[in-house]
Amino acid sequence: MRKKTGPVRVHRARRAQEGLENFSVLPDLDPSKPIRAELIGSERCEALGIVAVSSSPVLLLCRKLIRAGVHPGTPLLVYRGWVLCLRIHSLAEAAGLLVGGDGVGFRPIPEPDTGSPSGFGDSPYEEAAE
Repeated sequence: MRKKTGPVRVHRARRAQEGLENFSVLPDLDPSKPIRAELIGSERCEALGIVAVSSSPVLLLCRKLIRAGVHPGTPLLVYRGWVLCLRIHSLAEAAGLLVGGDGVGFRPIPEPDTGSPSGFGDSPYEEAAE
């Protein structure tokens, strides 16, 4: 009898490949229940043991949570201490955004051009994608 390769095994393999193998709490999350995140200072945000340090830490945390296997439709509540300071409708919605060029508002992450593959590194938005 052949073993099945289920989604949990695929998620574990993907997390190991991306260096996220230590997140054992992620597979059983209910996508309808919000995740609580903690904003620390202006450049650090944490949730479920995942830490994002960036000039836009909440957006980076959303990208990291999705890469770790959390359902993209999961809402995120961001607290600073006891105060709810930001409510994200879905991880996918926030993961697709960058802070606006003038520091006010947001803009979508640009899609890569459809030219021939160059083979030189990744996206110029690598920090945003991390």
